[in-house]
Amino acid sequence: VLEEVILPQFKELTGQEFILDPSYSSTKMIAEGSGNTSVDVAIMGDSEVADLAAFDLVTDIDFSKIVMDEYFYDIAHDATGKGVFFNWGRYGICYRTDLCETVPTSWADLWDDEYAGHVAINRMSSTAGKQLLTMAAQLNGGDQYNIDPGFEALGDLAENNLFAVGESTAMMNQMITSGDVMIAAWWDGRTYELKNSGVPVDYVTPEEGAFACINEWVISKDCQCPNLAYAFINLCLDPENQMSIIPATGYGPCDTVSGEMLPDELKERVIDTPEEVETLIILDWPYISTQNATWIERADKEIVAKIQQ
Repeated sequence: VLEEVILPQFKELTGQEFILDPSYSSTKMIAEGSGNTSVDVAIMGDSEVADLAAFDLVTDIDFSKIVMDEYFYDIAHDATGKGVFFNWGRYGICYRTDLCETVPTSWADLWDDEYAGHVAINRMSSTAGKQLLTMAAQLNGGDQYNIDPGFEALGDLAENNLFAVGESTAMMNQMITSGDVMIAAWWDGRTYELKNSGVPVDYVTPEEGAFACINEWVISKDCQCPNLAYAFINLCLDPENQMSIIPATGYGPCDTVSGEMLPDELKERVIDTPEEVETLIILDWPYISTQNATWIERADKEIVAKIQQ
């Protein structure tokens, strides 16, 4: 979509072109370091934006230059001020409709005896892994700032219900497709992709809420063409262009105008109403960024090791 829809408009508007690097990541930007960043604009998850902000690699966004900002939902603003919300999905529960006797309704269902040995979760180094950890803590009297109950709960999950920790999207898809996994902490968009391919699955937003899976545009501090960067971002956010982007990504818009324009078949699958936005949980990523290394190390010892046993 960026190549076929956005690029021609960008060339007509600015007289310039852009080059896409689909292999780029926050890890690469951090490795390149200040003064050596090889991109001007990048798409990042919300947890990654916090990491990049901590390394002072991305610039403050001038929201007066973001045309759609006045139509963004109130929560659709990064706490660091370093990213522009682009689209979002939900991280909730995926389940096999043919293998589960009851439809899961709560995050606590991951610990239900019905799914013993058939649960999958994401690795702790991922955004999703940290989201599930904080929910595990919340279910047991803690929260993202009091995380010990979360590790204890996930340790218990590993000993009883966990089939595996999914190290990649492909691995998670394979485990769910094969039936080894009956229920998983997984994204709505990924679940619907599997459903479209014929796998008997469905997605549930747990009663405690779903975590927002957010993609944001950031502008490198090394960017020498900020006006072009804002022009590119504005084209991506344009509601007419979103009608091409949303079907391709499976994620919903962060503004009310695009949400109202969605065809019915997309409204059923993506976030598009204030009521659905109210169910989203957004964590304190600047804080969690400071805990990242510690949580990953603890997960290897307190969760992964117990599965191996």
